[in-house]
Amino acid sequence: MKHRAEYYAKAFAALVAEAKSDKERETLIKNLAALLQKNGDASSAPKVVILAERFIRKSLGGREWIVETARALPESEKKLLRALAGSKDVVREVMNPALVAGTRITIDETEELDASLRRKLDLMFEKQLVTSD
Repeated sequence: MKHRAEYYAKAFAALVAEAKSDKERETLIKNLAALLQKNGDASSAPKVVILAERFIRKSLGGREWIVETARALPESEKKLLRALAGSKDVVREVMNPALVAGTRITIDETEELDASLRRKLDLMFEKQLVTSD
């Protein structure tokens, strides 16, 4: 890789912020794809897209919520999450059977609420190991 994905993403996000129309944004996307190909960095395209989306969302004042559950959320809980998240926020649902039950919510990879049964079991067994030593 000639350049780090973060550099491509920051530059692309800055250009998208200045774009005046959808047609300009489409041209920017095509140009980014061509540049990645030309520089031999096409394999980093997925990472560039994820980072660019993050930079753009942050510049608009939005956050990314990742909601992990063992099973699909009922519609009533989805509505509650959408109400808690801001209008500029993105809420992603991820099913993770390893959680066993409960929910883990991560916001912008910096804040986390882990109310999963997996975490509770891990904490319980950690305490038992510490007290039995």
